[in-house]
Amino acid sequence: METKKSELIWINFRTYPKSAELLSHSHDFFHFVYVISGSGSIKIGEEEYSFISKHIYLTPPDVYHEFYSGKDKALCTIEIKFDMPDCELKTQISSLPYVLDTSSENVEELLTKLYKEDKSKLPFSSECSELLIEEFLFKLLRINEEKKVSSGINDDSRTHRENSSAFSSVIEYINDNLENDISLDKLAEVACLEKNYFIKKFSRVMMQTPMEFIRCKRIETAKDLLLFSDMNITQIAYSTGFKSIHHFSNTFFKYTGIRPNQFKNAENKK
Repeated sequence: METKKSELIWINFRTYPKSAELLSHSHDFFHFVYVISGSGSIKIGEEEYSFISKHIYLTPPDVYHEFYSGKDKALCTIEIKFDMPDCELKTQISSLPYVLDTSSENVEELLTKLYKEDKSKLPFSSECSELLIEEFLFKLLRINEEKKVSSGINDDSRTHRENSSAFSSVIEYINDNLENDISLDKLAEVACLEKNYFIKKFSRVMMQTPMEFIRCKRIETAKDLLLFSDMNITQIAYSTGFKSIHHFSNTFFKYTGIRPNQFKNAENKK
């Protein structure tokens, strides 16, 4: 079974009255805000940005965010919340800047089409919605790449150099403690950095938040154990840091599209 690249959780048009506020919170999924009109500001992690129409504000999983509408007029948005079982695409989307200028593209039209498809409940609506989300996400990736080309930015080699050494001690700690609870406080301590700065730098260098990196590492380790160890599924679940077989099975399905026993049986038949 092919892993789904993306999964829509919620999409809606929202109107926030003057001086409204959404208090700081985080999710284990993406939350993107496209501004149609109005004013205000949004804080994503430690960065704060003013709302600008036809710009989209991108909050990855596990990143705290809050926003406020302006005092002069209501804030009108299209907001989308979605998950991404495909780890490779998830890494690419998580590495995008928190703000993208989409005024030269038909992003609003595409989001409107996705909203209508999601609400239609017609046959194959979920499949069509999945295709539209993917089109939307790849459009954002292309906008960002075109922006880097036009501004002469190429930081791939720098990121690679940072990636290879900056967090080696943190990655080693994660690998040695997958079966245990791993806190952000402990990871920041291992990195010898203040916690908020650690989260921001790790996310930039590794192109994933620390907790997302841990989840992907646990799933990849579980795959290897399912294929090459004599451990049963319950033992694998606990050895990779999951609190129950139910939690393990659901998370594995979320990232791969199949259950652990199905993965093991399918690979053994090859």
